[in-house]
Amino acid sequence: MKKRRRLLAVGILFLAVLAGWATGGEASGHPSERILDQADLLTDREESRLSQLLDRYSQENQCDIVAATVDSLGNKTAQEAADDLFDEKGYGTGTERDGILLLVSMERRDWAISTSGFAMQAFSLDGQTYIMDQVKPLLGEEEYFQAFQTYANLSAELVEQAREGNPYGEGKSSGKPVPLYWIPVSIILGMGLAWVFGRIRASALKSVTGEKLAARYIVPKSFHLTVRQDQLIRKFVTTRRIEKSGSGSGAHTSSSGRTHGGSSGKF
Repeated sequence: MKKRRRLLAVGILFLAVLAGWATGGEASGHPSERILDQADLLTDREESRLSQLLDRYSQENQCDIVAATVDSLGNKTAQEAADDLFDEKGYGTGTERDGILLLVSMERRDWAISTSGFAMQAFSLDGQTYIMDQVKPLLGEEEYFQAFQTYANLSAELVEQAREGNPYGEGKSSGKPVPLYWIPVSIILGMGLAWVFGRIRASALKSVTGEKLAARYIVPKSFHLTVRQDQLIRKFVTTRRIEKSGSGSGAHTSSSGRTHGGSSGKF
């Protein structure tokens, strides 16, 4: 009897382990796919290659980098749909749910970025603009694989830069810092160019002689000031709109109550 109970317990434990393996991704709350091509814009081979690329970048930077396509947004805005997809699919690594998601909707050619956790620091509005300035033309030309590949590469680049303490938007550059020796070189080059152009302009005025006083240009006794009066003719009021800085992340609250950054637009 005891032997039968032991065999039953071992069998139950074995089945539990198998069930855990089979649902490991769902049980942990972390999705197994970082590319969701519901609009079927990619071939199977392209989807597989992108999946491997996104997985590698996400694991290397400890920040989920996700891409998704849909046919329609339903009754949601692109930003709402991106935020909800991020939350519903359980994207984001660590306790802060670090991650970025690019959603593309084909019905009205919308795109939206949703960021969470550390990604809100890594991807400022300037950083999101930097990415989409290079992704949107590819989407417009229906080069979808290249568009998502570019998005993945740039996202990994910006996350890595932010991990090093230099998030995009502070220096407005995703490249390496400019070496200090370029500062005096730039000054010397600028002064040299200014001197050359000055000499060229001066050489065209050889027939002109300088005058220290303006009296030579006035005909004697031709000017008589009889009345002195100041009169206001008209008044101009100039206004200028002060644009908000793009260094923020576009922070807002999703329908689930979580804080996200992000931006959206058309392609």
